[in-house]
Amino acid sequence: MKKFKYLVKVVSSVSDANNFTLLVAGIATLSGLTAGTVYFLSPSTAGSYTATEPSTTTQISKPVFIAVSTTQAVWINHRGIIL
Repeated sequence: MKKFKYLVKVVSSVSDANNFTLLVAGIATLSGLTAGTVYFLSPSTAGSYTATEPSTTTQISKPVFIAVSTTQAVWINHRGIIL
């Protein structure tokens, strides 16, 4: 497995077409989460996340947040690995 640095950010709120808040770390407000679950970058949908860790060769396993409730998650910048 190869390790690499990959900084992931999330848009946490949108004020209008030209203004938004970018979250590098901290608490993100989302929906449909399962508390206590680690979420990863989605290997199939750009910009999305999944509770299932990627496991196929050439996919990237990159944890991005841990849900603390059904609507809030601690956004993290953690390791990324090319499988």
